[in-house]
Amino acid sequence: MHSPAGDGRAGGVLRVWIWWERLYLWRHHVRPLRGGSVLRVEMRHHRGATVTLADGTRVQSGDPIVELHLANQAVAPNVERDGWSPFQVVRTARGDLEMLSRLAATGRLGPVVAVHAVSLLAPALARLGFEVMPLPATVRHRLLRFYLIGLLAVYHPDGWKAARRRMQAWPAEAWISTPALIRRA
Repeated sequence: MHSPAGDGRAGGVLRVWIWWERLYLWRHHVRPLRGGSVLRVEMRHHRGATVTLADGTRVQSGDPIVELHLANQAVAPNVERDGWSPFQVVRTARGDLEMLSRLAATGRLGPVVAVHAVSLLAPALARLGFEVMPLPATVRHRLLRFYLIGLLAVYHPDGWKAARRRMQAWPAEAWISTPALIRRA
């Protein structure tokens, strides 16, 4: 587990993380919202139990949703630039969400009920208006956590050092209803 990693590079077994991420992004048609975007989107249908959001929106199994993904390949290389800060990522993410809001408001996304994300960093999405809910401790979510920590090791400039700092982190999901997304823009 201590193969060289960081800045978007991976050695040893972590090469599987890079391969799996590329396969997933290709197979699920995950696309950037615009040039320079730090968020990517996947159009999909909710699978799972009904989720009731704070504004009363009910997301039921089969409802169309937008799944957000961090554009790791876009963020990692910029970390080495002078003047880079995580606040730039947040600022760009706000712009991405404003664009997503405009697309939703004009109907170009179709009948999307909500926007969803799962991440070790999901609490940061609360600052952008998302409701954050911890995931239950299931075998599936343990595997997801393992995968996310590996991605952190691959893409963070500190590699395994950063991943070790997050070893106790548990993934959470973040939701925002389409009407709430449109209102916040």
